Amino acid sequence: MTDTDIHEWQANRLAAALLVPRKTLFTFLQTELMVEANKLYLLDVSDQLIEKISDLYFVSKEMAKRRLRDLEIINDYFGG
Repeated sequence: MTDTDIHEWQANRLAAALLVPRKTLFTFLQTELMVEANKLYLLDVSDQLIEKISDLYFVSKEMAKRRLRDLEIINDYFGG
């Protein structure tokens, strides 16, 4: 990775963390999925749920997916 790639990756992660706070996201997911916080790990989530998160936080679907990946709620093989 070049320095520019690293800076872009860092900026994307920071933006996702600021726009989609962990605490509120976990609260939303616990309510939506009816699971405890400790069960929010490597889930297979629907495109509809990604869209709800996107709409709730006014971010793109890709940003919503990135945040879920960063928090290890989904990984690259799950969530569409």
